Amino acid sequence: PIPCVPWQSQTSGQRIIKMPIKDWESSEDIRYAKEKYEKKGFNYSDAVARTESLMVKMNELLEKFSDKLLYDTYSVNEFGFGMDDIIVIPHLRTLTCVKGLKWPDKLRSYLENSFKDVQADLYFKNAVE
Repeated sequence: PIPCVPWQSQTSGQRIIKMPIKDWESSEDIRYAKEKYEKKGFNYSDAVARTESLMVKMNELLEKFSDKLLYDTYSVNEFGFGMDDIIVIPHLRTLTCVKGLKWPDKLRSYLENSFKDVQADLYFKNAVE
């Protein structure tokens, strides 16, 4: 498992449903998603209340990922783009909906490079607190 995933969900869970994408166009879609994650134990109110500590922890994890795990601005591994990138990019993309996270330059470039020629966007421009 990816060690940052619980922190990622707690940090982005209450924000991702506010992104202007088809998945969240209707209140029914949002209600369904909230109920689904609440059944799995996610507490939206608790996550909001813990925002400050979650942001501190997530910033630490982003810095660590950028410095210790990310090979360059194109891939996690020295041999180039591979399965590790395919696994980690969706988690990182979800975090781009969180306003105020500190994205190390190398990591932000990695994400921007990963989304250059795809039909999906990062959420930086729509990020919420």
